[in-house]
Amino acid sequence: MSQVRAKLNGFFFLLLLLALGMISYVLPVYQVFGQSEPPCPTVAVGESKPPEEQPKRKYKQAQKAKEVTETRPSCGEALNTPDGKANANARTDNSGNDPSRDGNAAEWRMVDLTGIMIGVMFAQFALFWWQLSMMRRGVEDAETMAEAAKKSADAANLTAQIMKDTAERQLRAYVSIKEGWVFFDQDSTLLRTAIMIENCGQSPAYNFKIWSDCVVAPSEGFAFEIPEEDPRPSSIVGPNGVCAINLERPITALEITAIASGIKSIYVFGKIDYEDCFGTSRYHIFRYCMSGAIKHFTVRDVGRDGWGLHPHPKGHKAT
Repeated sequence: MSQVRAKLNGFFFLLLLLALGMISYVLPVYQVFGQSEPPCPTVAVGESKPPEEQPKRKYKQAQKAKEVTETRPSCGEALNTPDGKANANARTDNSGNDPSRDGNAAEWRMVDLTGIMIGVMFAQFALFWWQLSMMRRGVEDAETMAEAAKKSADAANLTAQIMKDTAERQLRAYVSIKEGWVFFDQDSTLLRTAIMIENCGQSPAYNFKIWSDCVVAPSEGFAFEIPEEDPRPSSIVGPNGVCAINLERPITALEITAIASGIKSIYVFGKIDYEDCFGTSRYHIFRYCMSGAIKHFTVRDVGRDGWGLHPHPKGHKAT
């Protein structure tokens, strides 16, 4: 659109230069013909009639014309001289007409014709100017319509993107930790961890992988180190599907005493990787920390001694 507007502006400028050029060409012609002296009256020698043969009114007009002619040195004096009379007789043809007067009349007709042509030219110029103005206005309207169409297209794209995101959020898989426990076996020599994982979404979780670990370490300054790659095979968890993580590690009486007193803690952490039905890779990192007094609770109708899962201050992270 900007290129079209630049071309229209250039066309306006060329028309303006053309009009100025025609004015500068025609103005000297008018100046020359406007200052030219009207043809001198000529009278054939020996053809003047006595006053008594002319009507009284025509006689007065002729006298007045004669007085005006006598006051003009360029015409009257020339007629009173022999050369002037000879020139006047030479300009008079056999029919009694003056050729110089006919020539001047033709020149003035040419000037009139030139004036008419100039008027037509200015009318065309005004028409072209109006047409270009309409074209320029049309270009501006087209730019406005194009901008409005662009905004409408952007709004439509935004609406489509919002609808797509909404559909993905409603249909994608959501894998999270449902519940879990850490407890001892009957002779308190083995620490067991049970974690229930559930897909709360409306579509399957593909390429499902889990890495997890259970560590007994001092209660301060523990670093949750999660490997970048998990060599375990992948699986699929369907909508509302549940799977379990079961971990075991030996534990000593000294460790149990340190955990109960808060000197040490049990750290359960890991990472879940999966893909939703839209092909987007997602993950869920979980971190738990348990310590303090041992509690008694029931797991699947079986009494256990241990702790429930308690989130670490670093919390979870998921996409």
